[in-house]
Amino acid sequence: MSITRLLSKLLLVPGIAILAATGAVPAVGRTLIDEGMERDASPVLGISDTFGRWNSAINLVYDPDDAPARFSNNSEMVALINEAIAQWELVSGVNFVMTGIDANAPDDDFQGGQYDGLIRIYWGDAGGAAGRAGPNFGQYNTSLGYFPYADGDLELNRDNSIWDSDFELVNVLVHELGHVIGLGHSENPASIMYANPYNFLAYPREDDIRAVQVLYGPPAKALDPAELVAEWIYTPPPQAPSNVTQYLFKANQFVDKNAFISAGGGNPITTLDASTANQNFVRLNSGGLGNFNNTVAIDIAATLIAVDPAGYIYTKRDWQLQCSANSACGGGFISFAETDVIKTIPGTWQIYVVDEAANHLLLNLPLEVDTTVSYNKPPTASVTVSSAGQTSATFTLASSDPDNHQITAIWHPPGVEDRDGDNFIDTEVRQTVGTSGNVSQTFDFFQTGTHTMYLEIIDNGPRYSGTNLSAAGDGYQTLVKLVVTVPVTSAASLVATSTVSSGSSGNNGSSGGNVPGELVSSIAEKAAPAEMIIGTSTGSGPPVLRIGASQNSGTSLATDFSAGSSVVIAGSVAPPSIDVGKAGDIYMVIRTTTDTGETWSYRNLDGVYVPWVDGKISSLEPAFEVGTLQSEQSFEIFSGSLTAALHRIYIGYMLQGSGVLYYNGIAHRLNVSN
Repeated sequence: MSITRLLSKLLLVPGIAILAATGAVPAVGRTLIDEGMERDASPVLGISDTFGRWNSAINLVYDPDDAPARFSNNSEMVALINEAIAQWELVSGVNFVMTGIDANAPDDDFQGGQYDGLIRIYWGDAGGAAGRAGPNFGQYNTSLGYFPYADGDLELNRDNSIWDSDFELVNVLVHELGHVIGLGHSENPASIMYANPYNFLAYPREDDIRAVQVLYGPPAKALDPAELVAEWIYTPPPQAPSNVTQYLFKANQFVDKNAFISAGGGNPITTLDASTANQNFVRLNSGGLGNFNNTVAIDIAATLIAVDPAGYIYTKRDWQLQCSANSACGGGFISFAETDVIKTIPGTWQIYVVDEAANHLLLNLPLEVDTTVSYNKPPTASVTVSSAGQTSATFTLASSDPDNHQITAIWHPPGVEDRDGDNFIDTEVRQTVGTSGNVSQTFDFFQTGTHTMYLEIIDNGPRYSGTNLSAAGDGYQTLVKLVVTVPVTSAASLVATSTVSSGSSGNNGSSGGNVPGELVSSIAEKAAPAEMIIGTSTGSGPPVLRIGASQNSGTSLATDFSAGSSVVIAGSVAPPSIDVGKAGDIYMVIRTTTDTGETWSYRNLDGVYVPWVDGKISSLEPAFEVGTLQSEQSFEIFSGSLTAALHRIYIGYMLQGSGVLYYNGIAHRLNVSN
């Protein structure tokens, strides 16, 4: 049994928490992500089967012993650590403190470790990987409801040959610091914490940012996890003068091709798709360098920079371009990605070759990655609260799994309680939800005021290569942070923040919120007008409302889909001319019917579908607030995988202050079958 499983129960003794096991076992847990080591743990958020987080600043210390030659300068190494730290602090409220350099920093390994509250960053074999990291659990904190992290370490591989650049080291540090703060391996390939295969992304993505913001709150400067981080967008330098590029990357008397991209061979490609063979390298072939007519030698310390579809740097590689005067040289090739990895990041890549010293762009070639990425989606969630007394509250979770996997809810309430009467403190409460459904729990917080509680929502679906556990380590799914004020007086007494981009109730799934505007407009334009509009006439005719759904990038619309299909639902509102130019609100409601019942939900301003409990228009919240209504407003209603059900969709708009809602009286119906 793992030490974290031992700690899942504590003996209930008035005023004292002791281990419910014999023997000298310390009241701490150890979890170490070792990239490639199987571990006994459940596939939930974090890197353990016991939830935890840091409850204070995370203190780091650098131990330079055995540093490889490339990183032998201690001050430069600390600067690289700070660069990695800054990435997490830019997107969240996590707080790192770099305490300095100490070659005598204690070893925090679980076996005989010395706990000093410092995360030791040091050099070792890292189990053969580039790095590995993990926190140590401290004592269970009854007021928090979880085991806060108290210590830990981060190990880097001392083998100098595995490090190509400072940029690569920072990438590894960002990933490993993700483990330090409590993140496991994400199942979403668009995540720096993805691990099958390791995608070598350089910056946290939406999936990572949502997770760290749930754990540690937003940054001082507000940041929407769905938006790209402007500071990380790469802008190439100006084009080099023609006299510099005249003989670069062009066919010459020695090489018969201009520069081109290939994958596992010498044939040029402009698109990489599912048919491209795996386990090959994607590389830039230089073509020719120099020419018999070139009177000046070529000697440029160039850098290849691959930029992924998000606009972020994916990798940087040094590339010395050399050819003597009056010579025709072949510049060879340089690899920048693996086919297995790049297939998980579809979109348009840009491959640049730059002279950073001269601030010149020498070459730019695009590469289209035309693949469809499939992975186990996390369960969606919506939580509501009601009063259960002066210091108690009842929470109701509505959860659904987009892939129809079985869901388990794990509550981490504060307070010391023996809920099941076995004389042990229950540090968590587990409930089975099924593939979709509602569960409730009542918790006593023992005093009035505002309290924070965490809720894990996990599914039992296949992870990575098709097993529930992976040699790459556990991943994280849905985590909800609940901030409740007791006594509960209204819905405003609860604030819920989730790692899922749009937690919903019932079977409606989640809305990605990241669909290109052109696709939304295309779907809306193809949709037929709704047949019945309900609402008081303004005297100039009713508005035109359209709703459509597509699973093929807007090429065609459909109303029948298979469960698990990736669907985009879009709509538009064309108000009568008398309302154009006025301020208005857009509303969206989905009615979902399954064999087990029916749920209604509406989309709020956060892009989240929440339960519509009383069915009254007065209780609806708008999905969008529009300062100036245009002659036609197009918008995303939903993007993602719908579960098997009959989904009826309503949209509408209301002039601000009018109290009159115009909507389609006949719902747009989508049939989703298994």
